[in-house]
Amino acid sequence: MRTVDLAIVGGGPAGAAAALAARRAAPDLDVMLIDRSAFPRDKTCGDGIGPECAVALDALGVSHVLADVPPVHRVEVTAPDGGRVSGPVPRPGWVLPREQLDARLHRAAVAAGAEPVAARVRELRPAGDFVEIPDVCRARWVIGADGANSRVRRVTAASAERVQPVGLAMRGYATGPPLDALLIRFVDDAWPAYAWAFPIGDGRCNIGFGTFDRANVGGRDDLVAAIRRHLPEYDPDPATLRAHHLPLASVPPTLGAGQLLLVGDAANLVHPLTGEGITYALVSGRLAGEAVAGALRGGASHPGRAYKTAIAAELGRHLRHLRFAARLFQHRTPINLSVAAAAHDPAMLGQLAEFALGVGLITPSLAWGLSKASIRRFRSRSNGQGAL
Repeated sequence: MRTVDLAIVGGGPAGAAAALAARRAAPDLDVMLIDRSAFPRDKTCGDGIGPECAVALDALGVSHVLADVPPVHRVEVTAPDGGRVSGPVPRPGWVLPREQLDARLHRAAVAAGAEPVAARVRELRPAGDFVEIPDVCRARWVIGADGANSRVRRVTAASAERVQPVGLAMRGYATGPPLDALLIRFVDDAWPAYAWAFPIGDGRCNIGFGTFDRANVGGRDDLVAAIRRHLPEYDPDPATLRAHHLPLASVPPTLGAGQLLLVGDAANLVHPLTGEGITYALVSGRLAGEAVAGALRGGASHPGRAYKTAIAAELGRHLRHLRFAARLFQHRTPINLSVAAAAHDPAMLGQLAEFALGVGLITPSLAWGLSKASIRRFRSRSNGQGAL
C-alpha cells in the first residue's frame, strides 16, 4: 500500500473541495481522492445551489463550474396555512443536476493534482502515526466526505456521543408547466416537511418531498404519494424517483476526532429547514483541506483544532441561529408568519432566502418583520371575532 499525506474518502462536492483546497495551499501534498463510483454518477439531491455556493466555488478557484448554468432570480414559497409569496431575491441561485456538478468538481480536483482512486472503503485502522485504509493506502490524515452514512464517522468516538437528527427526502425528474423560480411548498402533513420543484433548464424540473423527521412517513410508496399530492402539476419519471437521508444540522456538527476530519453530510451539515447541503459541503471541505495542508507544511496547529476553529469562525454564528430556528420551526406558526411577512414586505423575502439557501442570520430586521406579521395576524383575528 502507498503512503500518502491525505486520503479523502468520498469524491463528491465536499471531498473535491477538500482536495482542491489542500492542493492549492500545498501543491506538493500527496492527496488521494477515493470514491467507490466512477464519475459522472447520479446523486440523489434537490440539485438546488444557493447563492453562497458561488462564493465558495470562487474561493476554491473553480467558479467556472457554474459558468454555463442560467441563474434563477426568483423564489416562490407556500406556507402550511396556504399563504403564498413569490418574487425576486437579491442574489440568485442555480439548479444543476448533481451528476454534472459532482463530475465537474471531481474533474477539477484531479486536474489540481489529486489522485483519483476507485475503491470502497469498508474499514479504517490506526497504524501508529498513520491511518490505514486496507487495500488502498496509509494516510497521515483522513477526511471523511462520504455522506450521510459515513464510514469514517462511524469510527470516530464523537459519532456515539449524540443522537443525530435525520430527515428523509425523495427526488425525481419531471415534466410539467414552465417554471422560472425555486418553488418550495411547506405542507401541513408529515410536519415539518415541504415539497419542491426546481427548474433544471431543459424543460424538466427536479421535484421532491422531504420530511425532517423520518418517523413521520412510511416507505417509498408514501413518499411518492406525497410528491404527487403536493405537486400535482408535475409528472415524475418513475425511474428517477430515489430517496435519501438528510443528516440535519439541528445539533452541533460532528467534525471528527484524532487523525480523522469530517465534512459535508458526514459532519451532519445539512440545513434543517430546507435540506440544502452543497454550500456547507464546499465550505467545510475547503476549511478541512486547508487545515491539513497548513499542518503538513509545518504549521504549529493540529489540523483538527485548526479545522474546528475555522468552522466556528466562518459558520459558527450561522449554525447557532440555524439550531435555534430548527427548534422554532417544529411548529407551523413561524413558517406561516414568515411567508406572511415576506408577502407584506418584499425585502423580507430576500432575507428569508439568504437564511434558507445561504449562510444568513436571524437579523433584527427579520425578527421585527416576523413580530409585525404576528401583530397583524392577531389584529385581523380580533377584528374578525368582533364582527361575529
